Amino acid sequence: MTGPARAAFRLEGWRKLEFLRRMAGNAQAAFRWMHATYGKTIAMHIRGGEYVSTIELSSVQRVLKDNHQNYSKGTQYTEFEPLWGKENLLASHGNVWARHRRVVAAEFHPGHLAHYQPLIIHHTRALLDSYAQGSRTGKSFPLYDGVRSLITRILCDKWFGVLPDSDVQHMGGLLTELTDIAGARAFVPIKLPLWLPTPTHVRYRRLLDELQALLARILHEHGAEAQARMNLLGQMLAAQNAEPQHAMTGQELLGNLVVLLLAAYETPTLGWTLYFLGKSPHAAERIQAEVQQVLGERAPEMEDLPRLRYVRMCVDEGMRMFTVSPLLIRQALAPDALGAHPIEAGTHVVVPSCVLHQDPELWPQPHEFQPERFADPASIPPLSFMPFGKGARECIGSALARQFSTAIVAMLFQRYTYTLEPGYEARPNNKFTPYPLGSVPAYLQPRAA
Repeated sequence: MTGPARAAFRLEGWRKLEFLRRMAGNAQAAFRWMHATYGKTIAMHIRGGEYVSTIELSSVQRVLKDNHQNYSKGTQYTEFEPLWGKENLLASHGNVWARHRRVVAAEFHPGHLAHYQPLIIHHTRALLDSYAQGSRTGKSFPLYDGVRSLITRILCDKWFGVLPDSDVQHMGGLLTELTDIAGARAFVPIKLPLWLPTPTHVRYRRLLDELQALLARILHEHGAEAQARMNLLGQMLAAQNAEPQHAMTGQELLGNLVVLLLAAYETPTLGWTLYFLGKSPHAAERIQAEVQQVLGERAPEMEDLPRLRYVRMCVDEGMRMFTVSPLLIRQALAPDALGAHPIEAGTHVVVPSCVLHQDPELWPQPHEFQPERFADPASIPPLSFMPFGKGARECIGSALARQFSTAIVAMLFQRYTYTLEPGYEARPNNKFTPYPLGSVPAYLQPRAA
C-alpha cells in the first residue's frame, strides 16, 4: 500500500515559512498539508535542530517498535521541565521512567479496571440527573465541560478518596488553566525561554504551586486512608518506603500526580465523539438500539462493555478524526536510517498520527465520520491507528480511557437524545491535545420509554 520508504523531501525557504505559518494557526492541518504536498517523509531544520516527519508505515514501525531503544522522548519534552519538572512519568527517561511506571502500573492493569466501574456508574448517573433537572429550562448543555468535570470527580474518588466538592471544583479549575497554557505552547514556532518572567509563565507557576499545595494537603488528610485502600495514592506512598532502587521521593510523588491529572483531565475523545454523534443521526440511532438490546435500563457492568461494539466503534472513529496524541516525537540516540533517508544522532523524528489517521490510502473518505470502519479490527493495517501512541511509552491509561468513554456514552444514550445547538460547528483548538472549541453545546431530550 505504501511501498518502501524513500529519501526525505527537504523543506526549505518559503516552503518552510509557509509550514510554520500554518502551524501557528492549526498544527494538525499544517502537517496534513505538508505531507499531502511534499510526500511521506519530510526533513527540515527548525530552531537549531534537525526534524524528520514521516508517515511511511515501515519507518513508523522502525521508530516506535523495531528500533525503539534508539529513540528517546527527547528535548521536545524536557524543554517543559521548568513548568512541570523532570521527576515524573512524562519527562523522565530510562531507568527513572521505568521505576515511576512500575509504581503506578498496577492502578491501570486490566484486572484492576473493574474497580472504576461503580464510580463511573454512580457519578455519570448524578450528571445525567442534573441534566434532567436543567433540560426543563430549554437551555443547552456544554457536553464537553460536563464530561471533563465528571472524569475529574471519578478519578479523585478513586485515586485519593472522597473529597469535598469544593476541592474537586478547585482542582478542575486549576487543571483547566494549566492544560490551556501548557498546550498552547506546544505549537508556537518561536518560544520564549521559560525562565523569562512573562505574565503567562508567572501565572503558570502560580497555578502549579497552588495545585501542588492542594495535593500536599490531600496527601496529609487522606494518606492513611489511601494506604489502607492501596489506591493510586496509597501505592505511591508505599513506594516512598521501598528499596532504594524502587523508591519514589516526595517530590517525584507530587510530580507524577500532577502529570497524571493533567493527562487524565484532557478528555477530547468524549468531546469529539459526542460532537460527531450529534451530527450523525443514523449513528446515534444505532447506539440507542444497541444500548437497549445489551443493557435495557440497567447500568453497564464490565462484562457488558465488549458487547457494546457499536459504541466502541463510534469512540474509535471519534479518536481517528481527532486523535488524543496528534504528534509522536522521538529523538535518535545514535545514527539510523529510515528507508533511504539517513538519521543522524540527535535528530527529532515526528510521527504525525493526525496525518496517518486521515491518510486516504489507509482510510477512504477520511473526513467522513464512519464508525463502520472499525467493524473488523483485523482489517486495519498495523500502526495506521494509534490514538494513544505505540511502543514502550504508549499511554498507560488507554484502556481506562476507552472504559470511561464506552460506559459514559452508553449511559447518556440510555437516558437522552440530543441535538447540537443550531449553527454550532466544532473547531479544534491549536493545542497538543485538541479538544472541540465551544464545548459541544446541545439540547437534551429525555428518551421515550
